[in-house]
Amino acid sequence: MRNKIILNIILALFIVLFLYTAGSKLLNYQGFVLDIKQSPIFKSISSGLLWTIPCAELTIAMLLFSRSLRLAGLYAALLLMLTFTGYIILLNYFMDYIPCSCGGILETLSPGTHILLNILLTVMALGGIYLQKKTIKP
Repeated sequence: MRNKIILNIILALFIVLFLYTAGSKLLNYQGFVLDIKQSPIFKSISSGLLWTIPCAELTIAMLLFSRSLRLAGLYAALLLMLTFTGYIILLNYFMDYIPCSCGGILETLSPGTHILLNILLTVMALGGIYLQKKTIKP
């Protein structure tokens, strides 16, 4: 029972996180466009990312709602968190300018705090995968 409660907290957290960040990006679309286009890493592919990132976040949130697709959603959340974390670490340690297109209040975090938060969320995604696999009956 305790594992199910922890899993539900992890799921709810990721659903809220991805709905919030996607919504922030779409509501402040011009700011999101500016941040992506200023990224030294994404300059050449920025136009493709403008819809891909918020759509991926919304899709993952929907997957996490579905019992039958929840594990896929947790794996997708893990992949997205690993990607975002790697991106922030790369920018923080190797670039002079760090544009943050995370959305909303997350943009106010310092790079170090953002990296720690992303690492925590990555660990939570791994924990969610573990707990979800335990609840699936063979």
